[in-house]
Amino acid sequence: MFDGVFIHHLIEEMSYIKNIRINKVNRINDYEYFLILQNKQKLFFSLNSNNSHFRITTQDFVNSSKSSNLYQNLKRYLESGILTNITQYQNDRIIELNVISFDELGYKKEIKLVLEFFGRNANLILVDENNIIIDCLKKLFPTANDDRIILPKTIYKYPLSDKINPFETDTVLGFNNYQGVSSLCFEEIKYHNSIDVIKRATKPLIIKGTKTYFYCFEINFLKDSVITTYTSLSQLLESFYEQKNINASFNQEQDYLSNYIKKEIEKIYIGKRRFCS
Repeated sequence: MFDGVFIHHLIEEMSYIKNIRINKVNRINDYEYFLILQNKQKLFFSLNSNNSHFRITTQDFVNSSKSSNLYQNLKRYLESGILTNITQYQNDRIIELNVISFDELGYKKEIKLVLEFFGRNANLILVDENNIIIDCLKKLFPTANDDRIILPKTIYKYPLSDKINPFETDTVLGFNNYQGVSSLCFEEIKYHNSIDVIKRATKPLIIKGTKTYFYCFEINFLKDSVITTYTSLSQLLESFYEQKNINASFNQEQDYLSNYIKKEIEKIYIGKRRFCS
């Protein structure tokens, strides 16, 4: 699934995206945005709790007619800037887009767009050259489990973790204390008793069995599965999440229709009772 190992492979696949101009920043909704790059490709990212991810796409989107302070800041600091690099923080689900931008007076600014793909805690954070937060999607206040503060004008800090980067060890652990390793990947590590499985050649695939999974390389421990391969990880993500959205829309329509029928039956039943009385 979309874990740190998958992101590691995805970043390698996107290694050609360097020193390229960001022509435009577009907003689809509060949680989904895309950057139109100089080469006409689009860098899409979703911070939606159910499908947080990012990918390269040529898909057309409907832009939102609404705006927000965050959207205006993204346009101000990123549009016409040069996307110099895309990196991953350790093996975590954190992506950084490094951008060289210029202010109204022509002074160079180094901006970072930090994308944290943490499910329901997914966040988008715009950071300046001094690591000061300019703006963010979700404000975060200290809790018992996390002392980070994510607020404008505060210093951006990475989340603390005691987990082990799997790309920096040869040890196979008895339980999953690896950074950015999903349960799917961990089961494959245990199956082969080797951490080296995460260094396999990239092979984008969707695996359909009792459940449907996607991953960046072959998964051998899942038997009797139907496997569909793709030419790129971005193409895989587009296919998977498009189908997921279609299924969600279909289920929503089914629920609406079911509720409508129930209400109509109740009206008929109540009408008959009144007629009989």
